[in-house]
Amino acid sequence: MDEDNLEYPLDYPEIPVELVEGSNIGIYLKDKMCFVEHRCMVDNLGNFFIYEPSEPRYFISSTENHIDMRDISDVRKNFAKKDDVIKEGIDEKQIITIAFGPFINQTKYLHLKFDSQELLKIWFENINKLIKQRVLLNPSVLYLLQREYHRLMGIAKCVGKLSVSVLAKNLSSLKSSDVFNKCLVSFELLHPNDPQIIRLSQFSFQKFLDIYSHLCRRYELDSIFKDLTSSKIMLMSGKEFIQFRKNFQKEDINSLKSKLDISKYEPDKKLADKDKISFHGFLMFLLSDFSKIINDSYYNTQHDLTQPLSQYFINSSHNTYLIGFQIYGTSSVEIYRQCLLRGCRSVEIDCWDGPNMEPIVTHGYAMCSDVLFKDVLLAIKESAFINSSLPVIISIENHCSSKYQQKMAQYFKEIFGDILLTEELPNHPIQEGKHFPSPEDLKMKIIIKAKYEKSETFQYKQIPPLENFGMVPKLENVAKSQDSISQDNSQSSASPDINTAKVQDVIESIEKIELLNNTDMIETELQLKSIINYGRAFPFPDLDNLENDKNYIKIVSLSESTGEKYINEKTVEFLA
Repeated sequence: MDEDNLEYPLDYPEIPVELVEGSNIGIYLKDKMCFVEHRCMVDNLGNFFIYEPSEPRYFISSTENHIDMRDISDVRKNFAKKDDVIKEGIDEKQIITIAFGPFINQTKYLHLKFDSQELLKIWFENINKLIKQRVLLNPSVLYLLQREYHRLMGIAKCVGKLSVSVLAKNLSSLKSSDVFNKCLVSFELLHPNDPQIIRLSQFSFQKFLDIYSHLCRRYELDSIFKDLTSSKIMLMSGKEFIQFRKNFQKEDINSLKSKLDISKYEPDKKLADKDKISFHGFLMFLLSDFSKIINDSYYNTQHDLTQPLSQYFINSSHNTYLIGFQIYGTSSVEIYRQCLLRGCRSVEIDCWDGPNMEPIVTHGYAMCSDVLFKDVLLAIKESAFINSSLPVIISIENHCSSKYQQKMAQYFKEIFGDILLTEELPNHPIQEGKHFPSPEDLKMKIIIKAKYEKSETFQYKQIPPLENFGMVPKLENVAKSQDSISQDNSQSSASPDINTAKVQDVIESIEKIELLNNTDMIETELQLKSIINYGRAFPFPDLDNLENDKNYIKIVSLSESTGEKYINEKTVEFLA
C-alpha cells in the first residue's frame, strides 16, 4: 500500500518545511536553570513535537524527547516571566511557552527561545494549528498506525537512529520478545552491523503494517474473507468487493470508485492492476477512514445558536479553582485556562477577603491554598476565546466585604475591558415577558453571574472544631499557599493520614455552612451589581405561583435534595 496515496476526509494542515526538517531552538532546562540548544521538529503528520539536545551530555531518553500534540493545550507568548524563567539579559519576546500534559490538573511548561522573530512566528502559528487539527476528532485505526509510525521515524530522524528497544516498547507487548525478535529477523529489519538498531532504509510504513498485522493477527477475519469470495487463494475480485460494500457497508459504490480504492489499499500493484484485492489489502480497507463507525460529516454540523441562552446545556465547572480534594486542596490559576481551552463556558470563583486589600479565591473553611482574584481574571481573559467564541459565564460565590467587592468590580472592568458585558443588549431588555439573548448575540462576551436580590447581613459561620471529628491535622499536611501561576501540580491530593470517613464529615459540615451562607449572603455592592445583567441569580421560585411569574431573565439554583423533593411532590410543575 502506498502511503502517499492515502486521503483524509477531514481538514488536514499543511506543515511548513521548517517544522518537518527541524530548527535549532533553545529549550529551558529547570535543573540547569538555562536555555540549552535543541534540534526541534515535527513528524510528517504533525502529531508530535520532537526535540533532542545538540550536545549528547543533555540527552534524556528517546521516550521523553517528544510531546503528543493531543496533550498540548496551548502555546503562549509573554508567559515565561510568570514561570520564573526570564533571567537578566533575556528578552521575553524571544520566547514562547508550550503548555502540555495528559491530565487537566497536571500542566507542564516547555519554554522555547528563538534567535529570530520570523522563526518564532512560524513555530508559534503552526503548532497552534496542529493542536487543533480536526483529523484527531475521528481518527481511523489506519491513521493511528500511521501516526505511530511517523512518531518513530521522527525520533529516528532527530536522534539519527531507531533502536530495537524503542520499537519493542510499542509492539513487543503484543507478543513475547522472542516472537517479536523473530518477526524483525524475518522482515530483514535488523542492521547488519548492529542487531540493536533498525535498518531505516527498509523500515517503510508497509513493513510497519506487516509487523503489526503479524503480531496481532485476527484469525476470525480469515473465515469472513473466505465467505465473501469464491477464490480458493484468498483473493477478492473487484465485483465481490463492490458487493461487499453495497450489502454490508451500505455504500453507493460504482466500479470506478472501487478500482481506485483497490489501487489505494492493495500493496501488490500487479493484483491491483487486475482489479483484485488480497486479504491484507482488504484488512487495510477495513482499518481506513472509509470504514469508520462515525461519518466525518457529523463533525461539520452547524449548530443553531440563535435561541435564548436558557434553551441550551452549558458546559460548566464547579469549584473551578481546585485541582485536588475539597479538604486541604490546592487552588490554581492555570486550571481556569485549562477548563476554558477544553470548552468549558461557565466557571466558578469563590471570593474572600485577603491580605493587603486583595480579594482571594479559595474554598472557605477547608484549609485549601488560595490564589489572587486578579490573577484568575487575567487567566480567564487570556484563554476565554482562544478555542471558542461562545460567551463565558463567571459564577461568583461572594464572601467579600463591601470594600473588597468594590475592588472586585474595579478588576472586572479594568482587566476585561470591552469583552465584559456591563449593560443589557438593546434588543433584549431585562423586563417582564422578554427572554435571554442568544449565544450568537453574546459571542465574545463575559457575563458575571452573582446573587442579585437584597439579603440580610452576612454573618460568618464558624466550622465546628476539627477535634470534634477526632482529627487534628499535622502542620506539614496543611496545603501551603503558593504562587498563583507556578505550582507543583503533583501535590494536589489531600494528606494520606486523614481518615476518609472523617473527611466526609467535614465536607458535609462545610456544605451545611455554605447553605446557611447562601440564605443570608452579603448584599452585593452597588458597583459590583452594576455589571450584573443577564447573570442575576435569584432564589428558587415557589412552584405554585410560577405561572404568574413573567420574568424569564433570571438564573436560579437549588440543591439536589430540594430538587428530589420537588420531583417526588410536584413532578409535572417542576419539570415544566
